[in-house]
Amino acid sequence: MTIIRTNRILIVMAIVILLLNYPVNMYLLNYSPEPTGIFIAFILICIVMMRLIDKKKDK
Repeated sequence: MTIIRTNRILIVMAIVILLLNYPVNMYLLNYSPEPTGIFIAFILICIVMMRLIDKKKDK
């Protein structure tokens, strides 16, 4: 149960980072997207995918 919650939290964090990085920065604040934010969001998504693959292998 805690793995599912952790995965959901990580996915929500990745989505928030991507949303803040692209639409908010580009259209509302007139900043260019930060590559660091994109990198962190994709790392979070990769962590969740690795956890899901490991969980499926264990079953």
